Parts: sequence; structure tokens; C-alpha cells
Amino acid sequence: ARRSVTPPKRRWHVPHLRLSKRSRIVIVGLVVVACGAALVSADSIKRDYERQAAAMRRTIGEASKLSPSEAASVVSVADALSSALSAPSGCRVTGIDVISWYGPAKTARQDCQAVAERYGRLKTALGTMRATSDYLTHVAAPLSDALTLPADNQYAVIGNYVTAWTKAKDDLGKIAVPAIAASAHSQLLARVTAVHAGWVALQAANSKQDAAAFTSAQTELSKSYEAFRTSAADVAALLGTAQTAVTQAAATPL
Repeated sequence: ARRSVTPPKRRWHVPHLRLSKRSRIVIVGLVVVACGAALVSADSIKRDYERQAAAMRRTIGEASKLSPSEAASVVSVADALSSALSAPSGCRVTGIDVISWYGPAKTARQDCQAVAERYGRLKTALGTMRATSDYLTHVAAPLSDALTLPADNQYAVIGNYVTAWTKAKDDLGKIAVPAIAASAHSQLLARVTAVHAGWVALQAANSKQDAAAFTSAQTELSKSYEAFRTSAADVAALLGTAQTAVTQAAATPL
């Protein structure tokens, strides 16, 4: 019978590298220099984060020192404050980031990001305050004519009020509404629509000489005006809410 023979396994021989004492010293020196350079680079990145956080803190402090005149509009104040907040807020550095192995750089970046989040919150609050002021200006214009009362010793001309409230309702529906005012504006529009409907009903009753319908329309119109005044106060309070958000964001410790 024929026998099979398993060949012996080949063993790889790894040659032993012999280094002279001088070579070992040179290699150790190169490693030390490389580590030192890495630490210098890592510390530089840490300082970059610290500088960005300090710049944001400084501009917030400078903005808080601005003293707008009493005659200044909300828009001009918001624009001035926003312009003062000009520091970069990206918390980015050049080169390879080292936060995965250098703790101080990681801590500095976390602090920078926390300041940037608050910095962004303040800028957003200022933008909201400006948008709210613009909104209130645009709301006032359509309502000014409709809210004008007849002069002394004059009777209200129903048709004029129907026309004025029709225009107010249509113009309010075209206004760009900031998110902060969405709910209040929707309610205001509904109540303006109710006042308009009241004047239309009053005009119809007057045209038909229907005393009972006229009296009923007057009662409903009075209720609609009362509700409208409440809604108008809610809209006016929006600016105070926006200004409070700015104050709170600016006062947050950094």
C-alpha cells in the first residue's frame, strides 16, 4: 500500500534587527520631538477655541453696554445690537482636530460650543424682536382707518365702516406673520372678520328697515368690538414678550 507523507510546515524566520546604541538614542529623540510637536499643536487648537469663546463673550458685553436713545425705534435698536454681535460662532479650527486624545482641547471646544449656543439664542431673539416690531407696524396700518371714529356731531355712516373693515380684513390676510405672532394674528384676523360681519349685518338690517334685526346686529357688533379689543391687546403684548426674550438671552451667564 502507498503511504502519503505530510510535508513539514515551513517556518518563517524573522531576522533580528540589531540597532546600535546611537541609533536607539536618535529614534527616541525623534519620538520625543514628534510628541512635543503634537502637544504644541494640540495646545494651539485649544487656544483657538478659547479665543473664539472669549470673542463671543466680549461682543455680548459690548452689546449690553449700548444705550439707545428713547427716540430710537425698536428696529434700529435691534439692528444696532445685532451688528455688535459680529464674532464668529462656528467653533471651528484649522488643521487636524485633536479632541479625541487631548482633554484640554475637548473641554475648550465644549465651552466654545456652549457660548455659541447662547450667542445664537441672543441673535435669534433680536431677529424675532425686529420681526415683531415690523409686524406690529404692518398690523396698525390696515386697522387705523377702520378704528377712526366719526367726528363730533356726526353719525356713523354704515357703508363707510363696511368698506373700511372689508379692507382691514383683506389687508391683514396679506401680512407676513412671524412665528411668535402666528396664534395671536390668527385670532386677531378672526375677530376683525367678526366685526366686519357685524357691520355687514347692520347695513343689511338698515337697508330693510328691520328694527329688530338692526337691534340684534348692534348687540352682536358690540360684542365683536369687545372681543377685538382683547385681541388687539394680545397682539400689542407680543413686542414685550420678544424684548423679554432678548433680555433673558443677554443676561444668561457665559
